Amino acid sequence: METFSHFTYNPLDTLQSEIRLISLQPSQHDNDIECQLLSANLDEQPVFEALSYEWGPPTPLSHCSWIKLDGHNSPVRENLRAALSCLRFKDKARIIWIDALCINQKDVKERNHQVAQMGKIYSQASRVIAWLG
Repeated sequence: METFSHFTYNPLDTLQSEIRLISLQPSQHDNDIECQLLSANLDEQPVFEALSYEWGPPTPLSHCSWIKLDGHNSPVRENLRAALSCLRFKDKARIIWIDALCINQKDVKERNHQVAQMGKIYSQASRVIAWLG
């Protein structure tokens, strides 16, 4: 099992239409997945794609897959790891909004605020990718 290193989200400005985006780093298909979090204001029309996928049932930490998120080992469900592996480019970063990674799921206030913005997020995305596994 991977070693989990504690990751802390920087707070979002709830008075603005601020969201987080993932910069999915380029790599070959079999290499580790590395992502960086970026902040963006929806009112400034950032260019990004959005990923829609089935979360599936809760997964115990011992059965999670792992990615690097801002340099920290971070657990994700296998279907998200598979999507990220297939979606990354070989030669450039890809900017994507993914609810499981871009929303601090442990912060109820933030989660509620971000869920209320999901219609705007999906409608402003340059493309919405539906991952069926």
